[in-house]
Amino acid sequence: YKYENDKMVESGLEIPFNGNGWTTHVTSLMVYNGNKVVEMNATNYKMKFEYDGTDNLVLFTDTQWDQAASAWVNKERSRYTYTANNEVASHEKEMWDAASGRWKYVRRTEYTYTGSEVATSTEYYYSQGWQPDVKHLFAYNNNLNKDIETIQAWNPTTQTFINSKQVLYGY
Repeated sequence: YKYENDKMVESGLEIPFNGNGWTTHVTSLMVYNGNKVVEMNATNYKMKFEYDGTDNLVLFTDTQWDQAASAWVNKERSRYTYTANNEVASHEKEMWDAASGRWKYVRRTEYTYTGSEVATSTEYYYSQGWQPDVKHLFAYNNNLNKDIETIQAWNPTTQTFINSKQVLYGY
């Protein structure tokens, strides 16, 4: 990692080199607008970040170099929305479909909160519209540590989420 003015401007991924130490394989360079990273560029990928007026990340786009086409091609992107308290309200993931030349929805997660803790996360997959898939319910102890996570699966017959797994956490 390389820093300038308290900002990371470069990171490197190293791999073993002929059994004699390490060599840099991929170097990523960060581009800033004020204190926000707006681009991260490397030899074979580029990531772009967009923010709203309160500095929340609202769009992340990943492109990769296609050697055969000698061009940058879209791969995936994520969109975020926020609550009035600047908590993530939703996250949508899209993948690039080269055949149609457009973005296609893949997954969506919606969040609810109790205080500042995530109370639920509900996941959807896309098939001619958003379809319910999995729901996570979270319970916390007095120290605000997660105590219980209940995982529910969507039952298309009853059109409801039903308990499928519960995880208990100990501290």
